[in-house]
Amino acid sequence: MTRNLLLKLSFSFLVSLLVSASLSLAGDRQLILDAIEWSGSERLSRSFFEDELGLRPNTSLSQNKLEALQTQLLGTGLFRSARLFLQKGQAPGHAVLSIELEDDPSVFGRWAMGAQLSLNEAQFSSRTLGSTLQPTSIKGMLISRNLFGQLHRASTLLDIDSEGTVQGAQIAYGFPRFSQEDSQFDAELEVINPQLRYLDASAFGVRAEALWTLGSQSLDHWQWGVSYASNQDERFGYQGLPKSIIGPKLGYERETRLLGFRPSQGYRLASSMLFTSAGLRAMAYAAEAAYTHEWNSSSLTAETRMESVGLLSIHIRNSLRWDVSLPIWKGPQDPIFYIQGLQGQDRYRDQSLEGSELRVGWRLHSEGFIADISFAYRNLPTWPDGTPLREESP
Repeated sequence: MTRNLLLKLSFSFLVSLLVSASLSLAGDRQLILDAIEWSGSERLSRSFFEDELGLRPNTSLSQNKLEALQTQLLGTGLFRSARLFLQKGQAPGHAVLSIELEDDPSVFGRWAMGAQLSLNEAQFSSRTLGSTLQPTSIKGMLISRNLFGQLHRASTLLDIDSEGTVQGAQIAYGFPRFSQEDSQFDAELEVINPQLRYLDASAFGVRAEALWTLGSQSLDHWQWGVSYASNQDERFGYQGLPKSIIGPKLGYERETRLLGFRPSQGYRLASSMLFTSAGLRAMAYAAEAAYTHEWNSSSLTAETRMESVGLLSIHIRNSLRWDVSLPIWKGPQDPIFYIQGLQGQDRYRDQSLEGSELRVGWRLHSEGFIADISFAYRNLPTWPDGTPLREESP
């Protein structure tokens, strides 16, 4: 009886082993790809499918690779859905891949244009200077998340006041970001006038960097590259800090939020070090944290950033923002009303600066257009030269 039981158990084990092996072979079965067809979107070029996704005629395709391709397409953030189907090919063991995509209208297509209009009332941190009405500021933006049809990212921004004076500019470029990629590349150049855009700048008025980000498959990202910061231009710089620093930069970040037009639940943590040949006195350290809480049709986001140049200076920027959706019309383009408070401090050597700002605004976003209209009340610091404005002291 025992012998029969052992024989039955052995037979059952052998059958289950054969079934598992056959299922494994079926799941990994390779098909030869005859052609690729896609519909529902014109955002991607044929070279994207061939080069970035590795889909070329006469290449092999398996069920595991199909699942990875679907995840990769959804990871671009451009589509609401991505469906992949296999059809009979020209010969046994051959197949035609059909991809059905649905664009997400809440995400930028190939190009998006934007404008920000802000009315500013400024109160300078000096009892003798009083308050003054600053010129209206206008920001123009041009953004692409699908440059050349290859999902390269690019943006440019120009901040100019009603008197025609440029108060800031920015240009950025990045290689595509996929959920399954191991690395990505980003480069950025930013120029800000800290005397009138105090809370938008920190320690330096001019910054340029090129960074590689590793570990894109997880929430934890490691960054390395080269960074440059400058205070050479008096109008675009801080007095008393190093005129310029340059060197390798190492950083870490963890982001759990989905980044888009609307804030999403989650948090962000980041830190970095910029090494320079001048030693510890000129090294730059930075740390930041942000958290967003969602409920109903609104969200609250708190952010803080601390930066130090050497061991004798510290620069702090804090922000608290409330966003609420206005159901004027249904869809992802619902306008958003927001209230944002900002606060900043700079302490280095025997100098101290402090400023704050309250913004009340309205934002509208569609596939190719962004509008932001706001009123800002600013409490700006008086700079070490005794003047709050960009003109030099008489």
